[in-house]
Amino acid sequence: IAFFFIPISGLVNSGSSDQYILGGVIPWSDAFTNHLNALRFLYGGVMNQSTALRPISAVFYDLILVLTGQDFFALYLIVTFFVGLSTVLLVRKIETSFSGIAAIFVYLNAYFYIRLFVGTFMTEPVGFIFGNFAFLFFMKGVLERRQDAFIAASFLLSLSLNARPGPMIVLAAVGLWYFFVFLKGEKRRFLYAALAFVAMLLPFAFNELTARIVTNNAPLVNRQFAEFAYGLCLGGKSGYDTMFMNEMTALDNSANPTGELIRLCGETLRSHPENLWVSVREIFRVLIFDRERGAFSYFHGDNDLLIAVFRFVLMGLWSVGAFLIFRNRRKPFYGFLLYAGFGFFLSQFIIPPFAAFRMRYHASVIVLPAFFAAIPVERFYVRYFKKKKHSSPSGETTGTLSAVKVNRENDRSAAVITVLCTLFT
Repeated sequence: IAFFFIPISGLVNSGSSDQYILGGVIPWSDAFTNHLNALRFLYGGVMNQSTALRPISAVFYDLILVLTGQDFFALYLIVTFFVGLSTVLLVRKIETSFSGIAAIFVYLNAYFYIRLFVGTFMTEPVGFIFGNFAFLFFMKGVLERRQDAFIAASFLLSLSLNARPGPMIVLAAVGLWYFFVFLKGEKRRFLYAALAFVAMLLPFAFNELTARIVTNNAPLVNRQFAEFAYGLCLGGKSGYDTMFMNEMTALDNSANPTGELIRLCGETLRSHPENLWVSVREIFRVLIFDRERGAFSYFHGDNDLLIAVFRFVLMGLWSVGAFLIFRNRRKPFYGFLLYAGFGFFLSQFIIPPFAAFRMRYHASVIVLPAFFAAIPVERFYVRYFKKKKHSSPSGETTGTLSAVKVNRENDRSAAVITVLCTLFT
């Protein structure tokens, strides 16, 4: 957990500035908007539209501020602690279920992703925390066939995606897998499926209710989604290109913004039907080649060549992992990963990668690309390097102490590699 405090320590002590922070302590850009609206609500005012559409994170921060006497530094430290705790608990479950190598991938992936947002007033840390807890409970639910854990995980994933909107199709894909595959043959199939469905809906209802409270029932228009959708219709334009267009600003005062958006996209595509294909090409181009907005772009630094090679290696491992997961799809956890990964992939065509930098919209499910990339390395490690349990001539293990000793040796090696990779990057 302590490693996750390194970025916030460096940020505060260096006084550095970037897109979301000024002088190491002052919220800026989107973080400033979230900070301002959280304070407005805290002092009895109302939030404006940009924060009110996803108010869960701001209300979560307000709750901590109330408990800490509005100590913002304490807020950042508490959030960072939960960021580290959620990651460590997930990683420990991965260690016991797979190997230390798979845990290393997930840990480093989580660290390099969230370090950009630790110590900022952004929604990403909240989505990241709930998302990690969601996948921890998904692992318990699938590997241990615990329906209560899976239903709790469904609630947490939905909550994380409402706190930090992102690849929503993952939630739908996981739900479909749960009903049609995991619960197949279960006597209480429809009961468990109904409970999971309700668990998924509750955060949406909570988000809607909270939005009404923090705005005093003011009408809201999801301009951000409209900007993404219209950008796709225009042939791969980002939200930065479309947000100030007259067509988008007019939606704020439209009596039927959804119908107006459909009309705009329909007219554009009738005039330029090739735009959808252009958007698809742009999505793949950005995912593969864009080092600031593409896959694994949160691994970044000053050495462009090294980062490019590293990203392509990870993408290659991701591809091999996807193949291995598909080949082993009849195994419950691999089937779960396959459906979740497919939902993750489809989501790129709704919230395209060029919509934001460093894959920030993927905070809730950032563990997925790490899992896919880890699978082939984990398979290779287990097959050729992991020590075998001591067996008797009859083929039975000689006891649990030997197995525990081997696992501890593997865990110790994984811990050392994790520490070295973190320090030297």
